[in-house]
Formats: sequence, C-alpha cells, structure tokens
Amino acid sequence: MSNIETIKTVIVDDNMDNIYLLKEHLSFYPEIELKGFATQHNKAINLLTKSTPDLVFLDIEMPGKNGFELLADARKVPKTDFSVIFYTAYDKYVVHALRESAFDYLLKPLDPKELRNAIERYKTAKRSVEIKSIIPSIAGYPETISLPTNTGLKFISKNAVVVFQCLREC
Repeated sequence: MSNIETIKTVIVDDNMDNIYLLKEHLSFYPEIELKGFATQHNKAINLLTKSTPDLVFLDIEMPGKNGFELLADARKVPKTDFSVIFYTAYDKYVVHALRESAFDYLLKPLDPKELRNAIERYKTAKRSVEIKSIIPSIAGYPETISLPTNTGLKFISKNAVVVFQCLREC
C-alpha cells in the first residue's frame, strides 16, 4: 500500500488533444488520481458533482458557457468544493482568474516545469490546511482564518483581525 495521499483531479477542456496532453503529463504524478474529464458544460457539472475532486484543471474559452461561468454554476451545487487551476491559451484572463480564487494559472502549450510547480504548491497548501485544521482543537491555540495568496494560504489568528471590508463588488 502506498503512503502517497491522492489528489482527486478532473480536467475540463473542449479540446480532446489538450485533454490527452494534460493527462499524459499528469500520469507522471502518482499522487494525481484522474477522476475523469469533460468537454461540455453539462457533463462537466455532472462530473464535478459525482467525482468530488480536490483539484480541477479548467479551460476558459469554450463553446457555450466559458470556464468562469462553469465555475460559477459548479459553486451553486452543494458539496462541490475544489481548487481550480485555469489551463488556457490566453494570458488576458489572469486577473479575472485571481478574482475567482484560482489556485494557479497555466498557459498552453503546457510547460512541464510550471505544471510541477503548481502541483507542488497545491500539495504544500493542502498539507498546511490539514495541519492548521487540527490547531483549533489543541488547547491554547487561537482559531485561524486562511487567506489565499499567490504562493498558497496565509493563516491569521481570528483575534488579529480588526475588520474585513469589501472595497468593491465582485
């Protein structure tokens, strides 16, 4: 039995060539458990609901609804909680992706080094969340709030927060 914790993963892209290429690259990571892929909006929502992935590689420009619309629809479904790595040929959506709490943003054609870095950052962030999730149960430790950053999650004691303010509507 392996001690590697699996990362349930889904790919959503309208182009099968891109799916096959990403699947091939992901096959080098034993921790990645590919739960499936989808090329259409409705099939993607169904797959995301049934497979309960940890990580989703999501294309942005797709026919019908784009990746951002798909993400918004998936977030409306109960028990769909996953991290997103946008995987697209266009760098013009980076800011929008950040506002949608993207974990990472990879450009096509895929750079294997960038993929490796993204997966390593994801594993580090996941371990941090798992460790931090037990801290409030230990007497004497304050409860924490996690905030996403460009390098992972930052944990702040809830007692250190004075105010949260939304400066503009998203």
